[in-house]
Amino acid sequence: MLEADGLTKVFRAARGRRVEAVRNASFRVGPGEAFGLLGPNGAGKTTLLRMLATIIAPTSGVCRVNGLRADEAPDRIRHAIGFL
Repeated sequence: MLEADGLTKVFRAARGRRVEAVRNASFRVGPGEAFGLLGPNGAGKTTLLRMLATIIAPTSGVCRVNGLRADEAPDRIRHAIGFL
């Protein structure tokens, strides 16, 4: 199972400008379910996937893979998923 609960990612751009790439994303994908993530360029799709794959940490919120919190068990999550 894959869960996102209130995931937000904020980056600091030039001159300290705040860029909110993902805002409060929440969803759940159960075992055997197909999931599609659609949106225009710059919508935060890649940033969201990188948070779920434990490549970058969210500014706030929690992601879980098979019940494991990404901030507590990133190595176990990376072992369980494939990300390309």
